[in-house]
Amino acid sequence: MPNSISKILALPLTDKWLHFVAYNYLAAASTALTLLPEHRLIPTESEIAASAGAPRQDQIDRAIHVGAVVARTASHCFWHPTCLPQALAAMWMLRRVNIPANLQLGVKKSGPAIEAHAWLEIHEQVIIGGQTRHEYLALNPTGEHHQKLSGTS
Repeated sequence: MPNSISKILALPLTDKWLHFVAYNYLAAASTALTLLPEHRLIPTESEIAASAGAPRQDQIDRAIHVGAVVARTASHCFWHPTCLPQALAAMWMLRRVNIPANLQLGVKKSGPAIEAHAWLEIHEQVIIGGQTRHEYLALNPTGEHHQKLSGTS
């Protein structure tokens, strides 16, 4: 842990600030998921439609950077935020700078249990949480079937 903190301290001031902001958004998302019903946090179809449109390349590049910072910051948090708080934190950070991103939720059957996963996309490019997204059946915000990503029924 001290080595990772020294790496963050060696970053330029703007990146240090971005890590600080990410830490706070991760804390806010984790707390909100504990205290509020999820439907208050997940964007509605109308919010998603309002953010439709092709982003510029500089917005995509910034979104990828924010996703990497959120993932890196999450790996150093003592409460170990999972995919949903990470995706929410990145989405909120991007919304603050008017970069529209789509929160994706998916499910898969894992033995007798059902597993869920969240990831964030901008113009179909994954920003955060994309490592295993192909294993999940994506759902739209209302919970209806949206897109079969891979695998069998």
